[in-house]
Amino acid sequence: MILTEKFEVHKSLNPKLWTSDNKLQNEVKLKLLEIVQQFVDNCEIPLNVSDVHLVGSNASYNYTAESDLDVHIISNFGLIDAPKEILQAAYNALKTKFNNDYDISVHGVPIELYVEDINSTTLSNGVYSMIEDKWIKFPKPITSIPEFDLTNRIKELNDEAEFAIKSNNSDNIENLINKLYLIRKNSLDVEGEYGEGNQLFKELRAEGTLDKLKTAYKTARSGELTLEKYLREDSRVNLISKSKRSQKGFERFKKRVKSRVANTVKQYNAIDMNKLFKQDILTVDVQVRGETDTYTVKISFGGFCELLHDQIESSGILNLKAVTRALVNGFNRNDVYIHCSCPDSQYRFSYWQTKNKVNSGEEENRPANITNPHDSLGTSCKHVLLVLSNESWLLKVASVIYNYINYMEKHYKKLYADFIYPAIYQKDYEEPVQLDMFDDDELATDSDTIDTSNRYAATKNQFKPGNDYRFKPGEDKNQIKLDAPPSAMDAQGDEEVPG
Repeated sequence: MILTEKFEVHKSLNPKLWTSDNKLQNEVKLKLLEIVQQFVDNCEIPLNVSDVHLVGSNASYNYTAESDLDVHIISNFGLIDAPKEILQAAYNALKTKFNNDYDISVHGVPIELYVEDINSTTLSNGVYSMIEDKWIKFPKPITSIPEFDLTNRIKELNDEAEFAIKSNNSDNIENLINKLYLIRKNSLDVEGEYGEGNQLFKELRAEGTLDKLKTAYKTARSGELTLEKYLREDSRVNLISKSKRSQKGFERFKKRVKSRVANTVKQYNAIDMNKLFKQDILTVDVQVRGETDTYTVKISFGGFCELLHDQIESSGILNLKAVTRALVNGFNRNDVYIHCSCPDSQYRFSYWQTKNKVNSGEEENRPANITNPHDSLGTSCKHVLLVLSNESWLLKVASVIYNYINYMEKHYKKLYADFIYPAIYQKDYEEPVQLDMFDDDELATDSDTIDTSNRYAATKNQFKPGNDYRFKPGEDKNQIKLDAPPSAMDAQGDEEVPG
């Protein structure tokens, strides 16, 4: 087929972005760094920035009128205690939402953000560092471009796009958008800019398929959020907003950054698996280290199993990514119940949390007549606000649940077949199951069993020394402020990321 977005070869770089001596225009650089800073500031998962790279056709000679500017935020994933694939999936979801929510361009050139691990490799003819303000890899002249017959693949993906748009389901649409960008990324990583997958992506973009999907996503998501506004008065966002609307509540919200959530998988082993897989209600204890002591924030929300089923239906596989996305969606869309063991929560908020039916802990029926008589201090203490305002702890919870599912399938087949499989696949387990004399109707949900499931996962090489998932402590020597001048590359970025 003839490509709509034809590959063009130029003798010079795009004059909308570059100077005559092949330097990035200063106003372009400042605007791009402002966009990146906005993304980093709003990123709900810790993100340490080592550099920002420009890659793709607008960092080379094959740009067209439809070409976007690929901006890659380079981050050291090894500094965060979470599996690399889950971090990448989480960052992908956040950047997709950012790219979908904001129609950002510079001099008419659309911007596409991407978060890239510092240890990964991107095959691009040109790579420009915005922090150092110089070329890491100056683009070579282009002499020829390979051609592919993309007719069948274009039709298949357009059919998928039409189906996703008609579903009016934001998850279906978002999954397809992510799929198209993954096709492009994999092609760039393996074949470079002229690979078949990148050409396929460019054709779909030129035909308007991507724009249609992004428009449909915004429409579907707006409708869902409007519905949630009326049905879910106790959503995570509303609980935070109520606190920020009062002066004392806003002060607590600002102070949340002085506390830290637990950062190891083992610290999230207090999950009632019976309640999760039988009632579809997740209740998890999140340990928060405050300024004077460590407290327990109890978070509870429903709908996880149903959302996990949707993820499995969409992707065709149960993996950590599916579990993480289901948790994030449930945390953001469903009613959230809260409780904290700290004195501030006990004496000022527990009564109102009980009265307003958002208390996930023991009910408190003694009015706060002295400390908070009119429910005017917001919804919760700073420890709860810290947990509500970020999602990084969900990565640990996802690992615990995923490890538990695999462990139960391997070692407690009947319980897995009777309770876990039907909950997440929403159908009966069909294969024969051998009975055991110790089988009962209760899932083992004590901390020792959950610890054992995590150790079982470790024996399967998920967390062995030397692999990509293992936490590598240490300071990122390359981290600097985005707005620092090139000379600041010698400086250290030592500000700790909240959460």
